[in-house]
Amino acid sequence: MTEDLVQVSCTNPNCDQLIWITKKQKRQFFLDYFLRYGRVEFPYCCKACQEEHMKLLSQSSQFEPQAMKDRGTGLVRS
Repeated sequence: MTEDLVQVSCTNPNCDQLIWITKKQKRQFFLDYFLRYGRVEFPYCCKACQEEHMKLLSQSSQFEPQAMKDRGTGLVRS
């Protein structure tokens, strides 16, 4: 049984890559995790994009690095 796949863009604003994920994963990223845990998860195409984006976010005084962790969702590909 194959699940329906959808494309989402990498969260890094400097990256134009698209990631194929299931509709269930998309719902988890953008709705379920927030409703259940009060946090938002971001999909990245690779670990380098995630680290670059965290570096960009860390320039803000509002950034809380302890709140930004790799949760091992399986969508961060190295």
